Amino acid sequence: MKKKLFLSLLSVICLMLLSKAQNTFPAAGSAGIGTVAPNASAILEMKSTTQGMLIPRMTIAQRNGIATPATGLMIYQTNATPGFYYYSGAAWTAITPKNKDWSLTGNAATIPGTNFIGTTDQQPLYIKTGDSLSGFISPVFNTTSYGYGALNTSLVSAGIAGNFTSAFGYGVLHNNTTGYGNSAFGVQSLYSNLTGSYNNSFGSNALYKNTSGMWNMAFGSGALYNNTTGSYNVAIGNNANESNGTGNSNVSIGVEALTWSYTGNSNVAVGTRALYWNQNNSNLVAIGDSALFNQYSGNGLNTAMGSKSLFTNESGSANTAAGFQSLYTNKAGSSNTAVGYQALYTNNSGNGNTACGYLADVSSGVLTNATAIGYNSKVNASDKVVIGNTSVSVIGGQVGWSILSDGRFKNNIKENVPGLAFIDKLRPVTYNVDETKFAKFIGVKDSILNAEKDGYAKASQKIRTGFIAQEVEKTAQDINYDFDGVNHPQNDKDNYSIVYADFVPSLVKAIQELSMQNSKLQLQIDELKQAMHTINQSSTITKQSVSLSEAFSLDQNTPNPFNGVTKINCNVPVNNGNVFLNFYNQSGALLKSIKVTGEGKNTITLTANELASGTYKYVLMVDGKIMDSKQMILVK
Repeated sequence: MKKKLFLSLLSVICLMLLSKAQNTFPAAGSAGIGTVAPNASAILEMKSTTQGMLIPRMTIAQRNGIATPATGLMIYQTNATPGFYYYSGAAWTAITPKNKDWSLTGNAATIPGTNFIGTTDQQPLYIKTGDSLSGFISPVFNTTSYGYGALNTSLVSAGIAGNFTSAFGYGVLHNNTTGYGNSAFGVQSLYSNLTGSYNNSFGSNALYKNTSGMWNMAFGSGALYNNTTGSYNVAIGNNANESNGTGNSNVSIGVEALTWSYTGNSNVAVGTRALYWNQNNSNLVAIGDSALFNQYSGNGLNTAMGSKSLFTNESGSANTAAGFQSLYTNKAGSSNTAVGYQALYTNNSGNGNTACGYLADVSSGVLTNATAIGYNSKVNASDKVVIGNTSVSVIGGQVGWSILSDGRFKNNIKENVPGLAFIDKLRPVTYNVDETKFAKFIGVKDSILNAEKDGYAKASQKIRTGFIAQEVEKTAQDINYDFDGVNHPQNDKDNYSIVYADFVPSLVKAIQELSMQNSKLQLQIDELKQAMHTINQSSTITKQSVSLSEAFSLDQNTPNPFNGVTKINCNVPVNNGNVFLNFYNQSGALLKSIKVTGEGKNTITLTANELASGTYKYVLMVDGKIMDSKQMILVK
């Protein structure tokens, strides 16, 4: 009975197909093939363990020839890309791909280049999580993103995205609109970027607030975090240049380097917390751990190279420091140069100072234009240069030291340099210098003194030759000589010193004076020789009866030189009332004449107040002729 019913049903279906009938069967309920109890939810249920259902098979041309296909209509396509297709209401869509599906639990026997995830046309690949964009690869925009919220979801969905952009990480380039050429890696790096281009950020929140800044590079968590419009900046290290907003062309390398810089331009900070507090200054260079750490005001233009160099500087400008803790305590001093370990360490507000060498320093933090050159050299006054320390025994070179001496630049020239009057009163001495005591005086650290005590002791034993500055200063004051060869201390840490070259003018003047005296003496000698020759030739000067023992003679005054009273003895064998003792200056002018009244031995007394200081010639004259002469020196 069942077989007859099935045959009848099959005959009816065939007749309907042959006649292209549009009637449905059954009109209501369910039909079954291979079952008498079809499922009530199915219009048709077929059951078999040896046969399958075969749906219409056709080529792609036959498929496309179906007029007005119904949504959900399914066929098996035999050519092109064979497989099951259904009509989605807009296009024929493959149910199964040409190749095997990718498994969510792993795949095996894949063929590189053949098996892949992606598209075969020029359409982008999208990855979503929670229905939000989490991955995007576009061959049109040359853009790649991977991470929840990476790139602007709405713009990507609208087919708009920044060209040549790479975004990897949560929220990376989340707000990007037209910015292009950007590369961002890390949670929310370049998060706020809108139009900024050619930026590179690597690290959590790196370049987070950048909107339109260009050509920036940030590597590290929080690097260039607050940058908005600043461009051409490089920040490498956690929080490097974190506060920069609009500053341009800054370079910061190191954890928290240039952290608080807001608007400064063209700064370079290399090292942990280098230029940490700088806010708005520009053209600063800090290389080393915490170099220029406290700089936050002033005009900038400082260069610090070395750990903690210019560490305390706040407002000082145009300083250059190279070396560990060089210019360490400087706060407001400007235009200083320090090269060496702790060079100019003590300087605080002094300006224009220079120190070159290990521990080369000033004795006070307020000196100006002071220079210390050499190991452990200390300069202790403004406008002063010190080369070497107390252990230095020789300072020299291939040529002599030159001093400006150009008549084109000299004014108020006077020939008032004292000669013998100054030189005669100087006291040359030999002496030792207590080098340890002096080193303590100028501020050398006890640690250095203890480490080099043998060297200081040896230097203290050296015999030196020279003057005592205080004595030279007093000698010059006594004769009202404004002598520039003595340097008077400028402060309680400064010391007396002597410029020995400045003694040369007085020495030259003294030699000139002696030369003049020698010339005059020689002239007088020549005159006396001539006079004696005349006397010897004349037999009328004295009586023929006077013997040689009774001839006219003149003794040397005693004492000579003198500054109080001197006595002159002369022998006058015959006195006819025309015998005189005359006194002449070096120019030959007669200054004083004393008449000799007695015969035989006579003594004439002369007091210092009768003549001025100087060298004189006194002559015994008889009847207007020279009998004898001598020279004396009066010193008051």
